[in-house]
Amino acid sequence: MSKIKVPKVDLLDIKREPTDDELEALMQDMVDVANEKWRVALNAYTSNLFDGIEEAAEIGVAKAKARQSRSRD
Repeated sequence: MSKIKVPKVDLLDIKREPTDDELEALMQDMVDVANEKWRVALNAYTSNLFDGIEEAAEIGVAKAKARQSRSRD
């Protein structure tokens, strides 16, 4: 996250237009929040994906061992 102090700006106030610096800080904060949410979502997705792959591999190994033991009998 950025270290920029985000100003409190009412974008609906027609009596005061925000400065370029205020708009830049608001937009940078929006980008930082979006990037953080994306990072959290990607980490959760990746974790779930690898957990699923590991579980599927364990099931596959168990099935292969079961088939192998049946073929020996």
